[in-house]
Amino acid sequence: MSGSTITNFIEPTKEIVAWIKSQLETYTGWNVYRYDKINKDELFMYILELETPCAIVIYTGSTYDDENERRRGSFSVIVADKDSTDTESATNDAQDLLDKVISLLDHEIYKDAFFRVVSDKPIDFKNSGMVAYEIGFIFDDH
Repeated sequence: MSGSTITNFIEPTKEIVAWIKSQLETYTGWNVYRYDKINKDELFMYILELETPCAIVIYTGSTYDDENERRRGSFSVIVADKDSTDTESATNDAQDLLDKVISLLDHEIYKDAFFRVVSDKPIDFKNSGMVAYEIGFIFDDH
């Protein structure tokens, strides 16, 4: 396999991220955005400017196995909704969005990439009036 690189066998990252975003856009109950930074403080400021409810795709990185021509990538989807005045209702709505993300992406296949949910957790945006969850995914691509 001299001269071949792993990029000959995997899908381009930007195509994977675009596919994830397009999958989320099939649900019309939210706005979908892409965020390319890792800084959580900047993410908080970014989310406050968005129209909610929303889903935000964040590519978080990959590891590579050249010997087996595989990549394991990871990404998060943040779902967020503003708490108008009823925290319990906003939390329930955000949890429904969390479940929707999982139903749209878990065990889905894009070309040769297979997606799996691996985690979800609430995000504390301290006194912001925002209810949010981060859903973590991995994908195996070969």
